[in-house]
Parts: sequence; structure tokens; C-alpha cells
Amino acid sequence: MQAIQNLFFWWWQRVLVRYITLFIVIFLLFILLTMNAQPGGLLYPLKVSGIERVASRFRVGVESQSLYQQVRLERRLHEAVKLSSRKNVSESAVEKLSVKVVSVTRKWLDHLARNEGGELSPVFVLLATHQMEIRLKAIERVFRENDSFKSEAQKVISLRREVSDYLDSRSNQLLLSKDGSFTNVFTSLLESLMSELNRERLDEEALMAVQDYVLNAQVLLTEEDFNTALRSLFRAVEIVELVDMGLR
Repeated sequence: MQAIQNLFFWWWQRVLVRYITLFIVIFLLFILLTMNAQPGGLLYPLKVSGIERVASRFRVGVESQSLYQQVRLERRLHEAVKLSSRKNVSESAVEKLSVKVVSVTRKWLDHLARNEGGELSPVFVLLATHQMEIRLKAIERVFRENDSFKSEAQKVISLRREVSDYLDSRSNQLLLSKDGSFTNVFTSLLESLMSELNRERLDEEALMAVQDYVLNAQVLLTEEDFNTALRSLFRAVEIVELVDMGLR
């Protein structure tokens, strides 16, 4: 009798392990399918309003949460690129994408404004805002160049302009500060870009453009045109970022 009980227990353990393994595999496949969902797809709402929202709650620290919003906006950018490559794009899919672009950007802006001066330094806010502008510019270009996206293009254009104005105001605020923050930002960006010039991942056209912007920034700095100098460095950073994202 004991032998039968042991055999049944062993058989039940094997069945249980198989079902648990099968459940985990199905669950992981479902998550993978959801994370690859595109605007207009059945799983897309779950991706942006479910999984991404839950993932953001596991981000510890204000900076980490801000960086995750950058990741989310970059996902919307790649979704826009993929969507634009389709032959037939529904207005519903484009609208859903534009709504999420606006939503993520608004949350990111609110997050930066709410925490600036607290856990987020003015320097971090400036650089994070620039990262936001880079991604919005790329999304704007997709919306402008594709006929299927033009109905929603104005929303993205207005949003990008708002972010650009916000970036200018952060730059001016940093310039007026007396704690050397502006110099630190400029020096940090310049050093980062100079290291990029020594890497082979930039093609000849991108490399020359970055060099031109860096040289222009250095000249403008000697002329004490600080804001334009910083903007020139920002343009160089934008080129490097687009290369990293495979969009240039």
C-alpha cells in the first residue's frame, strides 16, 4: 500500500511540475507577445497601460523613474517607425499612438517639474528634457513624412515645441545660476562628445556633423554666446543618440 502511495505521489509531482513549467512558458510567451504589440493590436493597451505602468512602480528612486519614462518614449518612437513602414495604416492605430506619445511626455514633464530642486538637480532636469526633445523630434519627423500620420501630426508638433520651450527655459535658468552648473553641463557634454569622435560606430557623415557642431560650440563659447553654444552641443548629442537608436 505504501508503495502505491509513493508511486502516486511521484506521479503527481511530475504532473504538477509539467503544468507549472507549461504555465511559466505560456506566461513568458504572452509577456513577450504583449511587449512586441503595436498600436492597433489587441494587446497594445495591455502593453502601455498594464505592463509598462506596473514596471514603472518597481523603479526605485526619482532618477530611475525619470529614465524609465525616457525608455517608454523611445518605445513609442520605434512603434511610430514600424507603423510608418506598413502599407495600410488605420487612423485608429495612429491616434492611439499619438495619444500615448502625449501621455508619456506629459507624465515625464510633470515628473521633472514636481521633483526639480528636490531629488532631481537642475542639471539632470536639463539633460533629461533634452533626451525627451530628441525623441519627440524623431517622432515628429515620422508623423510629418508619412501621409497616414498627418491627421495626428499637429499634436506631436505642438508637444515638441512645448518641450523645446521648456528646455530653453531650463537652459536660461542654469545660465543665470551662480553655482557653475552651466559650465559643468557644457564641459560634461563636450567631454562625452569628444570621446564619441574616437569611436567607429559613427559613419563619415554623422562624424563630420558632430565635429562641426562641437567646433561651432567652442567658437560660440569664446564669443560668450552661451545658449547657442549649448544648443550646438545638443545638436551633436542628438546625432549620436539617433545613431545609437538605429535611426540615422
